[in-house]
Amino acid sequence: MPLKVMAKHRPGGQQVIQRSSFREILSLNGKLIIPLFQRSYCWNEKQIEDWWQDIMVGVSDNTKNKHEGSENVDDKVKKEVDQGLLVHNVNLIRLKKTERNGILEILIVDGQQRITTTSILLAAVLQFGNTFQLTSDTTTEWELLKSDLNQSLQFNNDLKLIPSIPDRAAYREAILRGNIDEYKDSCQVKALAIFKRNLEKLLDSFTKDSEKIDQLKRIVVSALDFMCPMLVELTEADNLAEMFQWYQEKSLLGLAALLKGVPGVQFAASDLVRNFVMSTALGKSLDEQEQIYRDLWLEKIQIPCKGHTDFYLDVFPKTKGVSSLQDTGRFVSEFEEQIRTIINSRGNDEEDEDIERKPDVDLSGMMLFCRFHSFLYSLDIDGDISKINLFVQQFSIFLENI
Repeated sequence: MPLKVMAKHRPGGQQVIQRSSFREILSLNGKLIIPLFQRSYCWNEKQIEDWWQDIMVGVSDNTKNKHEGSENVDDKVKKEVDQGLLVHNVNLIRLKKTERNGILEILIVDGQQRITTTSILLAAVLQFGNTFQLTSDTTTEWELLKSDLNQSLQFNNDLKLIPSIPDRAAYREAILRGNIDEYKDSCQVKALAIFKRNLEKLLDSFTKDSEKIDQLKRIVVSALDFMCPMLVELTEADNLAEMFQWYQEKSLLGLAALLKGVPGVQFAASDLVRNFVMSTALGKSLDEQEQIYRDLWLEKIQIPCKGHTDFYLDVFPKTKGVSSLQDTGRFVSEFEEQIRTIINSRGNDEEDEDIERKPDVDLSGMMLFCRFHSFLYSLDIDGDISKINLFVQQFSIFLENI
């Protein structure tokens, strides 16, 4: 039986935790929405290749057990997943379900990189299979697999996964049309090209389309049933914005402790501050979130900063009486204290500036966010949309006058 427990998360509310699979998540009858203010999809080639190799382990296990036929494979793998066998654990995915106008909206609070990667792989399989010269013997098998793929990729005749604004156009082109030219610099399009290259290499040793389709089945089963996250469903949240901020801080504390690059994480302070500012929009409809994003962040901060947002975030607190990092009179949040303690525990009595330029991982964005985090908390604006509006207004005036 899957593990199911009820637990309280720190800011208030409840969550259900259970072992899941990407099949279960992508089969949810609704839209999977990546918050529009989240960072862009950013997995690199090594991370994609590592994901592919993990999937190949599942394909190998399925082959050794001689699972034959799509339905038989699915039934046996699902049974073994329930028993905690034949799975590869891929960390947590956090979701919040909301019904709006009769449509289920599933907000991906954490896990967008893995869900997006799985969707791109399924699209690569679908596009690759559509190139086969099918016979009467193989048409039925492919149509069954194609239906399985579309169930995970589509909802109401549209894409099931809705990425954040910077990723939407590239994702749509990659998934629907397999276009890898127009958005060739997109990480999503690059991931699609890598998966297609690996599929071609894998299937090159098979001469019959029936054998190729069988391999594609095994890949899909491995991607959807062998790769198993622990699903955290947020069933209640007294303050969704506060909860999101708490998860972000908790995640960064863990990363600081690891002190190494982690898939899907970048340390740009502007991204983290944007999430802090925009978290108050989490409980609103997608249209309302997009309007708030444009009004509060894009037009007032991101565009005027012209690619130098981190620089201005560093300068702005100084206009409010915070002269420097070493200012003994400034407010330091508990979160900043924890991050600095973890980083300084590396030893060697490193100076602050040396820590932030450590060659193995660039922590400068995290440290800037920590300082700005303290500054925002000193203004007592946490989760208060009116105070956040005031902050954005003050920052906008600062940009106009600098």
